[in-house]
Amino acid sequence: MKKFIDSFIKSLKPNDKRYFIREDAPHGEGGFGIRVNPTGKKSWHMIYTFEGSRKWLCLGNYPDTSLSKAREKFRDMKETLAEGKNPGEETRAKKKERRDSWTINLLCDEFLEKYCQVNKRPRSAKEDKLNLARDVRKAWGKKKARDIRRSDVISLLDEILGRGTGVQANRTLATVRKMFAWALEREVVELNPASGISKPFKETPKDRHLSDDEIKTLWDALNSHKDVPLPVLNTLKIMLLTGNRGGELLKAKSTQLDDNWLEIPREDAKNNQPYRIYLSDFAKKIIETNGSEYLIDRKGISTLEVYTLSAWVRRKNYFGLPPWSPHDLRRTCTTKLAEMGVQPHIIDRATNHKIQGVIAKVYDQYLYSVEIKKALTEWSNKLCRIISSDQASAKKKVIPIR
Repeated sequence: MKKFIDSFIKSLKPNDKRYFIREDAPHGEGGFGIRVNPTGKKSWHMIYTFEGSRKWLCLGNYPDTSLSKAREKFRDMKETLAEGKNPGEETRAKKKERRDSWTINLLCDEFLEKYCQVNKRPRSAKEDKLNLARDVRKAWGKKKARDIRRSDVISLLDEILGRGTGVQANRTLATVRKMFAWALEREVVELNPASGISKPFKETPKDRHLSDDEIKTLWDALNSHKDVPLPVLNTLKIMLLTGNRGGELLKAKSTQLDDNWLEIPREDAKNNQPYRIYLSDFAKKIIETNGSEYLIDRKGISTLEVYTLSAWVRRKNYFGLPPWSPHDLRRTCTTKLAEMGVQPHIIDRATNHKIQGVIAKVYDQYLYSVEIKKALTEWSNKLCRIISSDQASAKKKVIPIR
């Protein structure tokens, strides 16, 4: 027996058989200890005597329950015991009361506030909120969270699939599974009904990118649709020119632009890493805002989010093209850069794709600014030639690499 400290708890190694170590304490104040299983799992326990019987009470698993938290629980249980109550029975009653009181609506509220808003990017948290509101709350809202079973989850997914929205079924399953895992950790439920359920819909990677003719058709349409808000038109153009994500461009402030480089901070980047977007002179001319707070002036539109871009594309019947999405413009730029002979690692950095490999991610700290500038300037020049019907005139528009 000894006085516990965190480094000692960390150092405990599993044996062939589980063992228990009790913390040294004055006579009558002991009973606090930790059990180590052969699997390496460590759990805090209280040993006590109630009505002549020796009992064990689990106080939580380490490290999810820290030493200080476990000790706090132990002291609370000792007070319960001093009042003549059985700590184990009291704990079980409180757990049951907690499980019985939580409806799905309450679980959704707590999950969104205490997990999604804390741990997820705003857009991802918003998607979870929509997934829960669209189907989960409608189907189960007033039901007790502890009463939801695997069959309920499968029935809900089948209903979503029946509407022809397979991808939505997959997203709903992911949200429900995470929500119940979060609830299980907090002993709100005794099982995760979505655990082990496979994705109901097989998704295929998208490969849509625009041909040269489609690019010209689209550009002409973007210039002629005066009823579409200018910020939407400009964002689509910049996505095509830079190959970068619409969400990151929409958040960018004018103060983040330094010469031709747009600095994207960590908190606004999808991969949680700061990076720079190169804007050619042609791209800069498109976004001239005359002192606007945002890089892409939002004048004339109250809501400008990624879904706003998609909504306008669909509303305008894809601007005369076969169906496409704003993200396909990012894929188009990437494809065109590859066609031009730009190396994959340059394309990845220019468009902020996730960098693969230890050397590229950790050791190679070169920014490739010269190479990125050259690649995107050449793409800008090529785009000018594509969208121009007068080739001689288009050549005069070519922006030299400086």
